Amino acid sequence: MLKTGEIPQKKKKRLPLSEYDRFAIANRRVTAKTTSEIVSDAPVSVSETEVLIDEFRSGKSLLVSFSKMSSVEKSRTLDSMSGAVNALGGRVVSVGHDLFLFAVKDAEIDCKID
Repeated sequence: MLKTGEIPQKKKKRLPLSEYDRFAIANRRVTAKTTSEIVSDAPVSVSETEVLIDEFRSGKSLLVSFSKMSSVEKSRTLDSMSGAVNALGGRVVSVGHDLFLFAVKDAEIDCKID
C-alpha cells in the first residue's frame, strides 16, 4: 500500500516471444484458414433453418434475407441460427434491414455501409 492509501497495480510479466510466435503474429492473415464461399438465401419458413445451419456447419458463411418471413418466424429463425452460429464459433452481423451475415470463425469482415 502506498502512503496515499492507493493499492499499486500489479504489472503482468511479459515473457519474451519466441521466433515462431513473432513469425505467426506477423503472418497471421496468411496462415488463417478462411473460406471465400458465401451462400445467400431468403428463407420463407422456419423449417428451412436446419438446412441453413447445415450449410454453416460445412464451413460456408451465409448472407440471409428475412424479408419474406413474418416477424414471428423471423424472430424464431434468427434466434435459432444465432445460437447455432455462436455455438460453432461464428459471428452474426446485421448488414441491413432484415439482412444478416452469419460469418464463419476465421472470416475477416470489413463492413462499411454509408
